[in-house]
Amino acid sequence: MSKSKKERRVDYSLEEISKLAGLERKQFTDRLKRVIDMYGFDPTDFRLDPDIPSKDSQYFFPIEIAELLALLIRNIDKHPLYRSNVDISKVTATQVAEYNKAISDDIDNKLSKCFSDTIYTKPCHLLSRQIADWTDKLVEQLTIFLANLATMKMQDMGSTLQLFTKMLDTMNYNLFFGNEFLEYVYNDNFQARKTLVGHSERESVEKDMNRLNISIDQLIADLIKWLLYDTSKIREKIKSDEYENEINKILDLHLLLGLATYLEDKDGNKIRIRDCKEATDEQQRELYRSLLLQDDESKNYSNQPRSVMKHYREETAKWKPSYEREEYDNTDVEEIEKVQIKLIEARKEVYALERQLVELKSKKTSPEYKQHVKVIKEQYPELREVVDRFVGQTLSEFLRDHH
Repeated sequence: MSKSKKERRVDYSLEEISKLAGLERKQFTDRLKRVIDMYGFDPTDFRLDPDIPSKDSQYFFPIEIAELLALLIRNIDKHPLYRSNVDISKVTATQVAEYNKAISDDIDNKLSKCFSDTIYTKPCHLLSRQIADWTDKLVEQLTIFLANLATMKMQDMGSTLQLFTKMLDTMNYNLFFGNEFLEYVYNDNFQARKTLVGHSERESVEKDMNRLNISIDQLIADLIKWLLYDTSKIREKIKSDEYENEINKILDLHLLLGLATYLEDKDGNKIRIRDCKEATDEQQRELYRSLLLQDDESKNYSNQPRSVMKHYREETAKWKPSYEREEYDNTDVEEIEKVQIKLIEARKEVYALERQLVELKSKKTSPEYKQHVKVIKEQYPELREVVDRFVGQTLSEFLRDHH
């Protein structure tokens, strides 16, 4: 049997999915091997018959996963860890941001809506766009801060280090307990849902997909794994000749009820589909996606996150760092001075309360947080070395500037 042949017209042959990914056939298969390795897929997931050797087995790229898989493979060469022998110490924040941007852009521009709707409902989707948008800004601001720290003649560098260290300590403490609370709520909700709907064979994958801090590519890989539970059943029906064309059944029902089924072409013209024989493969896929893959729940739930994303993108586009904003004029300076005077008065009371809070918090800490920091110190000695060199480079500028 040819490895390029497909059993369902809606599915993708090797040539078709390579084209969908924008790659030559050899490029696609090479990258597929790396994707399988990086995300822990079973190579037989993409074969029609997992019981025979791969070189003789037909490829199986069902419509349920083909677009998502093509998206991963199209962008995998941009992944900072794509090369198996990569030096992790040389991975840059810019590389991570560019990879997130490429994936996020493809979700918006190249995925069918039935898939992008599902991704939009996952909490890590907005996170990926924020990484793409803010990483470069963060790097730039840290660069300016460290340069200021090392070069400004009249600033007290020691006091600045002291203040910054205490601020980071407070942030780390709050991050830990914020995460503990969210983890508790998340697990509690998951258990409640489990009690309501019962045990699911996809339980572990579902739990991973709904976490906030997972990378967008891992979400897509998990979504593929989730869908593989369905495609494995389809594969078994195909192998045993029990598969029935769902589109034919739906169109026959429409015909019986006197209903017309229409599709829109790329120009927006409506095309009536009377039966599958007269439809092209791509028209069949569009019917399949709209009639069988479009999840009404995800479609409805995606409206709010799409609106949130739109607002976020608009606000992010408006933000400018202080050195790119318009310069003050005299009127602005006068108004700023008035507000600053009021702020100084208000801060006196706030400062007293803050001091009281700091004194209360500085006396004791939680055993959970102490254990959390202990684990970090034990598990990430290399990271400390990187940070040590990073800060050291800044402070060396201070030394060099004075010799």
